Amino acid sequence: MSRPRLSSAAVTATISALLTSTLFAMPASAEEMPEPKVDNTVRTAPEQQPTDRFIVKFKETAGASSAARGKAFGVAAKDLGVSVKELRTISTGANVVQTGAELNADQADEFIADLEANPAVEYAEVDTLASALAAAPNDPFYNYQWHYTQVPHGLDIQPAWDTSTGAGVVVAVIDSGIVSHDDLDANILPGYDMMSDPAMARDGGGRDSNPRDEGTYGDGINCAADRSSWHGSHVAGTIAAATNNGEGIAGVAPSAKVIPIRALGRCGSGYISDIIDGITWASGGTVANVPANANPAKVINLSLGGKSACSISYQNAINAAVSRGSVVIAAAGNAAEDTDFYSPASCNNVITVGATGPTGDAAYYSNWGTPVDVSAPGGDDQYGGEGTVLSTVNAGSQTPIDGEGSYAFMQGTSMATPHVAGLAALMVSANPSLTPAKIEELLKGTTKPVNSCWYPCGTGIVNAPAAVAAAVLGEIPPAPAPIEPVTAGELYIDGVFQVGETLTARAENWGPAPVAMSYQWFVGGASLPASTSDRYTLQPADLGKNIRIVATGAKEGYESDTRSVTTFETVRPGTLTAPAPTISGTSAVGETLTVAAGAWAPAPVTLTYQWLRNGAAISGATAVNYPLVAADLGAAITVKVTGTKTGYATATAASAPTAAVAEGNLTAPIPTISGTAKVGEELTATPGTWPRGTTLSYQWMRSGQPIDGATAQTYLLGADDLAKMIAVRVTGSKAGHGTATATSEYTSGIAWGTLNGPVPTISGTAKVGETVAVTTGTWTEGAELFLQWTRDGVDIHGATVASYTLKPEDAGTRIGVWVIARKSGYVTSSKQGFLASPVSRNASNDFNGDGTTDVLARDTAGKLWLYKGNGKGGWLGRVQVGSGWQGFTAILTPGDFNGDGNPDVIGRDSRGGFHLYPGNGQGGWKTRVTIGSGWQGFTDLTTPGDFSGDGNVDVMARSTTGALYLYKGNGKGGWLGKTTIGSGWNGFNAILGSGDFNGDGNSDVMAWDSRGALSLYKGNGKGSWLGKASIGSGWQGFTALVTPGDFNGDGNVDVLARDKAGALWLYKGNGKGGWLGRVQAGSGWNIMNSLS
Repeated sequence: MSRPRLSSAAVTATISALLTSTLFAMPASAEEMPEPKVDNTVRTAPEQQPTDRFIVKFKETAGASSAARGKAFGVAAKDLGVSVKELRTISTGANVVQTGAELNADQADEFIADLEANPAVEYAEVDTLASALAAAPNDPFYNYQWHYTQVPHGLDIQPAWDTSTGAGVVVAVIDSGIVSHDDLDANILPGYDMMSDPAMARDGGGRDSNPRDEGTYGDGINCAADRSSWHGSHVAGTIAAATNNGEGIAGVAPSAKVIPIRALGRCGSGYISDIIDGITWASGGTVANVPANANPAKVINLSLGGKSACSISYQNAINAAVSRGSVVIAAAGNAAEDTDFYSPASCNNVITVGATGPTGDAAYYSNWGTPVDVSAPGGDDQYGGEGTVLSTVNAGSQTPIDGEGSYAFMQGTSMATPHVAGLAALMVSANPSLTPAKIEELLKGTTKPVNSCWYPCGTGIVNAPAAVAAAVLGEIPPAPAPIEPVTAGELYIDGVFQVGETLTARAENWGPAPVAMSYQWFVGGASLPASTSDRYTLQPADLGKNIRIVATGAKEGYESDTRSVTTFETVRPGTLTAPAPTISGTSAVGETLTVAAGAWAPAPVTLTYQWLRNGAAISGATAVNYPLVAADLGAAITVKVTGTKTGYATATAASAPTAAVAEGNLTAPIPTISGTAKVGEELTATPGTWPRGTTLSYQWMRSGQPIDGATAQTYLLGADDLAKMIAVRVTGSKAGHGTATATSEYTSGIAWGTLNGPVPTISGTAKVGETVAVTTGTWTEGAELFLQWTRDGVDIHGATVASYTLKPEDAGTRIGVWVIARKSGYVTSSKQGFLASPVSRNASNDFNGDGTTDVLARDTAGKLWLYKGNGKGGWLGRVQVGSGWQGFTAILTPGDFNGDGNPDVIGRDSRGGFHLYPGNGQGGWKTRVTIGSGWQGFTDLTTPGDFSGDGNVDVMARSTTGALYLYKGNGKGGWLGKTTIGSGWNGFNAILGSGDFNGDGNSDVMAWDSRGALSLYKGNGKGSWLGKASIGSGWQGFTALVTPGDFNGDGNVDVLARDKAGALWLYKGNGKGGWLGRVQAGSGWNIMNSLS
């Protein structure tokens, strides 16, 4: 909470409150309530400080004008060299003025003396500042409001509430303002902010209708940095907090209403000129520029003050308030000094209040002296935080937090004063005709004695039931006839001052016997409502506190008497019963030990454990159980048990040591073997469940004998294992344990292994002259592989390596290869793979079976010549392969027309007969076969290869009308039928079957027209066309074109062209429907009348 400081710019006075330490929020329940934190520092008023504000009252008879007043101020200020200006007129008619500079104490006295020397001035005085102090925390509950409930030293409020709760009475609290609080809001009426200095007000303006407490915290500039105290809210809560509302605290006058008047702000300070106007307004008087108070107060609480005698301005305002029927109640101050030097406590017509603590003694900080009229509970932290006064505050440390109402313990005459103000409200409510003077008389006449007071403390501690009863009567009831009191004897507290021990109150020599004794126990100054017997058992919450017992002796016909005893000794921690723990379990590595702590008392006690090895603590071994580890081998084990309990001294007990920890015994489960018992397979050992931390080793056994090197968890069966039985032996070792071994059951005899491998694949082209190769794939590791090539299922002699060159005799056959795998201990295995298709000739024009493309040429004598290509665009020579061929009007080289794997020749005779000359693959012929007639009507014939895409060689024929027909071969030397595939083809000199010229996989056709243009008709592989493209011009200089296939061995279809001079040119195709260039391939070819 904030501890207000005084501004250096004013002669100062302080709030008459003693407040301590930090505020913190209310817990949910009493069980959660923390011990209050209490600051024992008592804050007193500082000495006079420099000031620039004064209050000046001119005599009414003087009729001083503004000019006259200015003259008086000017004369007084002249000697000091300062200017003077009027600020305002306060409610008593006096003027507040301000000098142009701050004056020290001597200068201020000189200024006042010069003013009072003027006959027009009635009086002049300093306009002092008042400041608020700070607060101590704790949480709410009525049980903690000893200041209400105690009969001897509190108000004894409850009997008074049977008569009055303050209904219909308004109490003004002139203080730091108010904050919203659920326990207080219902009893708050509209108040006013009387602070005229905007900087001190902290609300951005001067006076206004909002008395909200903006925080009295110190800012470190105008005063030391500190928290806000919420002083005004604490005072208001003591007067009129709601009662019987199920939360928080109770107020002294719970049905009364409070009007908050704010006169203190920054640093808890405020000018007394503002306080004076607050007194006037609260009592129903008029204050310039302030609306009238709609709820004039019958009681005014002033928990504030300063170190100075009562000023004239103060006294005038108080007198006026009392004349209007308001009783004014002020705090005596907290400096433990004579109240004569403090105001407004020393003013006349004020009920001045000193403070007492829970024992009924005057509080150590309370001011004293003749001005003190009565005392009331203000708290005394010498008896702990609960020995102070609990009331309402806000949880904010500087500015208020909306919706965060809280509670705090505070002490001071500021806290005592609202007890008297609330009691005065009860009295007025019970008898509204009471005057302020009568209220003072009745309060002073009904008090209870102060136990101990070194100087005058007023008539005593206010007595709520007696004061309210006197108020009802309007006078103090006559004292009852005196009766003889009980003679009080000695009072003792017997027992040990430790938590858990029972104390006994012992009363001796009370008389005349018998005397009925009753008791009330107190801890730390707070009463224990349930503890009223002669015995009390000390609780953990009592630790560090002193104990007090109040004994009352009663006897019929005698006045009761009371005595109390307070211990100087505080409660010490209790002693726990700590039995020696015992250890059970086997003292061997791997076993678990268990501790039995025994019966600790008083229960419950929180126990913790620490296991020790040869007297040294074992890290992490803090549970009830301890599993013995290898490090414990040979050691003695003990355990320490430590007991803790709130309010008791921590105790530790140790067990007796165990015997030296022995080696543990490993239990060896029988291992099992999984896997297939065949050579080449892997067996796996499953060891079973061994104790955690066990290291396992393996040894595989063959028919009872260890297998060298077989010490892994798995074992690959080899040829040596064939027909043998296999087992595995597992050995476990663990630190602190003996080794253990177990052997599995034996397998059945190990069977022959199976060699595994894929079907081999053959890569390469299935054409005569090409080399093909086998890929065996991955076989079982260590297998030895052997190869054997086959032709139509028959072994080819000597063909046992990874590659094989296809021979002419392979044409038309299916080539395969066997892969045979052998390995010791395994059954021999073999797999066969085949070429994807039967072997064909390398090219359709390979007549001699050497794998290269050849050309057939007929001379004018009818001889047929075979020009053998070398596969590189040249020749190997020529041989005559026929005569008498002059009778044919067309010679065609279709490829393998009859499906025997050899290129064939077709000749058309002059009568239209169509004859097939089957090739023998060696440059010669088999017997010719007639395959058609009536072909004389066609103007051009060509063989495009497989144009229909059915795998068979076809023939194209152009009619005299230009229609183009496709004769589909059946692959057996005959026909499947004919289809029309075009018209208008009579514009071409020649039609050439080119094979796949553009590389799309389909057979194409070239057409050569009379203008020399060469066009490519792209086949679609289904007996029709994809389109036409121009592939050359200027070809009219040639007399013959022939398409032999791939003539130069680069994999692309080529064209041979003969010019008029007989030169033969090779046009090399690029495989994309174009050309790579041309080279001359021969000369003298003009003697030939047919090229194919």
